[in-house]
Amino acid sequence: MLLGLAQGAPLLALNYAKDGTLAVRNECFKQWLEVAKRQTHPILIAEQWLKLPETPLLFWLTSWVVDLIKCAYQNHADSLYNPDLHTQLQGLTQSLSLKGLYRLYDLLLLSRARLETPINKQSLFEEILIQWSELNRSR
Repeated sequence: MLLGLAQGAPLLALNYAKDGTLAVRNECFKQWLEVAKRQTHPILIAEQWLKLPETPLLFWLTSWVVDLIKCAYQNHADSLYNPDLHTQLQGLTQSLSLKGLYRLYDLLLLSRARLETPINKQSLFEEILIQWSELNRSR
């Protein structure tokens, strides 16, 4: 699991095991689900995420969206970046538009490039979470 989160880098996976990265990632996923279910406001979560390192966070967000797209086409947990989240991701996929997921994926890729600029990171996370919230509007 940690090796997948570290994108195949064994030393980074070891660091993740030591510093509790998995717990942080799981909390972020919980918050991501709360935004989808309209249990919390995207701007509140964006404020909390501002305190986290943005590189792993954007990777996690991107991996969740990629996994949602994969779940829309097939039901195999072993092909996902996050096989431990398969059940929750599969449940979300039922009511999401693929076109909307691809738009969110595009935004996430653009956001990764924007990190190299003097962008307001709060605004960046707000934009991502608001688009995610809108995508889940029919839930």
